[in-house]
Amino acid sequence: MNFTGDSSFIYRTGGAFNTSQLNYSIQTNVKLYITRRTPVSSYRTLDVYGSIVCDTFKITGNGTFNLHDYASIYIASDSGINILGIKGNITTRSRIFSSLAKYIYNGRNNQYTGNALPNIVYGLKLNLISPTKKLVIKYNIQVTDSLDLQSGVIESNNFLVTLGINTVNLGNLKQSNGYINGSFARYLAPSINSGISGLFPIGISTDYRPIQLEFTTAPVTGGLVKGTYLSMDTGDAGLVISDAGVDLLDASSTGYWKMEIVNGDFRNGVYKGIIYPNNYPDITDPNMIHLISRSRGGSWTLDGTHKPSTGTITNPIVSRNGMTKIADIGLSASNFTSLP
Repeated sequence: MNFTGDSSFIYRTGGAFNTSQLNYSIQTNVKLYITRRTPVSSYRTLDVYGSIVCDTFKITGNGTFNLHDYASIYIASDSGINILGIKGNITTRSRIFSSLAKYIYNGRNNQYTGNALPNIVYGLKLNLISPTKKLVIKYNIQVTDSLDLQSGVIESNNFLVTLGINTVNLGNLKQSNGYINGSFARYLAPSINSGISGLFPIGISTDYRPIQLEFTTAPVTGGLVKGTYLSMDTGDAGLVISDAGVDLLDASSTGYWKMEIVNGDFRNGVYKGIIYPNNYPDITDPNMIHLISRSRGGSWTLDGTHKPSTGTITNPIVSRNGMTKIADIGLSASNFTSLP
C-alpha cells in the first residue's frame, strides 16, 4: 500500500500497518503524521520515501522501519531514535536509517539524538520547542548538505559537529535561535565570502557566542576549520600592546575562541574576524574592546587592523580587518575596569 500525492498531508489516527499481504510506503512529497502508537507487524515493512512526523508517539512492532535516502523523519521523543531497546520514536524489531536522509529534532523537552542517528547525515534540523532546550549528542556528527539551527542548543559533549564534505561541497547552514555548545567545523572555499557562509554558531550552554570569518582575499585552497568557544581565563602573556593608539593592558578572563585549521591551505587568505561576545560579564563599554590573537600556547599579539566595536553592553559586536592567522582569538581592553 502506498501513501501518495503532491505535497500531501495524511494523518494516521489509529490501527496498525499489519495487513499480511502488504508492505507500506510513504512516497516522495507525502508527509504522514502519526497521532498514536502505531505497530508494524511481523514480516511487514514501513518504507519512508517522503516525510514521517512521529511527535512523541512510537512506531513499534515486529516488522521493519526503513527511512530511505532523502526522506525525512521528525523526532520528538526525549530518547530520539535508537538501535536497540524500547526507547525512542522507532522501536520496530528492525530499523534502517539512511545516511542520506534528513533528521528533524522537534521535541518539547531536552532530547538525546539516540544512537541510531547515523554518524553522517544528509540533513539535520534543530527545532526544539524552546531555544533553551538541549539536544545531546554522544558521538561525532557530519552533516553533508543542510544544517538548520532553528531553536535549541546542541550539547556536543566534546564531540564534533561538521558541515560539508570538501571545499566544493560546503554544505548549507541556516541559523536563527539555535547553536552548538561545543566544537563546530566547516569547510571554507578558496574564495571570498561573507555572512553566514563563514559563521561558526557556537557558544556555551546559556549564551550564544558565535564567530564569523569573512574572507576578503581568497586563501590558496581553503579547507576545514574548527571553532570552539572556551570558558576559561586566557592569561595576559604578551600584553601590554599598543593598538590604534590604545594600550591594551589585560585580556578577558571570561573566555576565548579557539580556531584551528583541520586541513587545507589558508596561506594568502585575508579575512575580517567578527566576534559576538553576548552577555560577557566583564564588558562595561563595547567601544573599549579590541580583538587579540595568539598561536597555540603563545603570547597575545595583534593580527590585522582594529575596527571600532558596535552593539550594546550585552550584545556587542567586535571585529578586526585584515586578519591572516587562524588561531586563538580573545578580547582585550584599555583599562582594568572594563576587563578584569
